[in-house]
Amino acid sequence: MASMRSALASFSRYLPRTLVRQFIETGADPVPGGVRREITLLFSDVENFTPLAEHLAPEDLMQAMSEYFQAVGQAILDSGGTIDKFIGDAVMAFWNAPYESSDHVEQACLAALRVARASEELNARRAAAGLPLLRTRVGVHTGAAVVGNLGSADRMDYTALGASVNLASRLEGLNKFYATRILASHSVRDRTRQEFLFRSVDVVVPKGTSDPVAVFELVGAMPASRFAEVAAPRADLGFCSRWERAVTLYRTAQWDRALGEFTALAQLHPDDKLAAMYCTRTQRLLKNKQGRDWKAIKRFVNK
Repeated sequence: MASMRSALASFSRYLPRTLVRQFIETGADPVPGGVRREITLLFSDVENFTPLAEHLAPEDLMQAMSEYFQAVGQAILDSGGTIDKFIGDAVMAFWNAPYESSDHVEQACLAALRVARASEELNARRAAAGLPLLRTRVGVHTGAAVVGNLGSADRMDYTALGASVNLASRLEGLNKFYATRILASHSVRDRTRQEFLFRSVDVVVPKGTSDPVAVFELVGAMPASRFAEVAAPRADLGFCSRWERAVTLYRTAQWDRALGEFTALAQLHPDDKLAAMYCTRTQRLLKNKQGRDWKAIKRFVNK
């Protein structure tokens, strides 16, 4: 029995613990194949990881990433997520599989905010020790995917496939362009807007996709929500409300008024690069006298 417990504990370190538990409960042998299901996906990675890796000894890099994955992975597991895999400096996780969950979208948002907080706490310790920082970027999306065992009869991965997986990954990458930390799709925001605070970022066509997607920054939980541990400061409520008015003016081609709003918002938060970006965009539109047939859509040709 002791050997069996040890073997199961080791096994669960290589496969999602919930999946191992399901195998034990059902007694079913894993076989290749999957089922179509709505899931919420989370991708995260480390900002500027490539130059960081180039300047660290392999042993120091391994130590740093082990410490980082411990912090990020625990935040995901504590929120009920299934960690699919670690890919270099990235993490892929999802909710609503293998076990179904009625609040999987909310739990993924909670995990994203916990990941951001865990990263900040880790970086505070690393900064105090004079070590390079590991800043996290996160993308979250809800949609249909095929979830199951992928591979051959003797070597399989429990994973998710489909356009929703690709979009979640693309959202994570867009943080680099918008200087944000957590980006979510409209499907996430629409399902959780009563519990979480978002602000509009852009309408985009990511590389490899054809349909425009509204993208939002996840700011924090609503102060009165059940996720008080990651609640946004109350001052952010007013800022985000004013931000949405400015974005509406921008998207309806009322650029004079939009520029005034974005300028005021940038003055309130001088470090907010998104506000500065919209000031520059709006000034450019006014200068070029863009026609009324203009569409507020940003197309990306790179990841």
